[in-house]
Amino acid sequence: TILYEKNAKEKIYPASVTKIITALVVMDYLQPDEIITVGTEINEVTLDSSKAGHVLNEKMTVENALRGLLIPSGNDSANVLAAATARKAENDEDMSFAKCEAVFTDLMNKKAEELGAVNSHFTNAHGYHDENHYSCAEDLAKIMRAGLKNARFRKVLETVNYTIPATNLSAARSLHTHVPLLAKESSLYYEGCIGGKTGNTNDAGHTLVVA
Repeated sequence: TILYEKNAKEKIYPASVTKIITALVVMDYLQPDEIITVGTEINEVTLDSSKAGHVLNEKMTVENALRGLLIPSGNDSANVLAAATARKAENDEDMSFAKCEAVFTDLMNKKAEELGAVNSHFTNAHGYHDENHYSCAEDLAKIMRAGLKNARFRKVLETVNYTIPATNLSAARSLHTHVPLLAKESSLYYEGCIGGKTGNTNDAGHTLVVA
């Protein structure tokens, strides 16, 4: 039930709240304990991106990559997961990242349509600005609602602190939520918050989807 809405269908740039639908698509194709290998796709993000700190050729579970995606909002995690998902969907381990991104964003757009988010179009997995990457408040609410019905998604979303164990090429990494409503040290902390996703680019401004 919509209790209040304002400009609900107005076109907006979602920034990193994009990662909600990224996570849902990944979960449709990859199991939490599957091991994935980080490739050169981590270099396909801008220097000012938020990152989880992946290292080329390190191996980790899908679940820990998802934690890198949603807890510190890793753009590198988004690309790692997009590549792994696309290669599995197409059964082609040698697919270039450019092709992986095209396959994955097609899956994102199909997922959005399936969820009734018909005023959205996605061109990357992380939400960095692109004129053709857009959504609206109503669509993002629908996508978040679908996520909250997924126990795997919800478990990661509500995590405030997590340590990714050491991998073959990296020491353990401590992650801390990017959502101030979840962080007790923040002046914006809200006790009733289940979880959410923030975003920010110059073109999008500050974006938020929260429950």
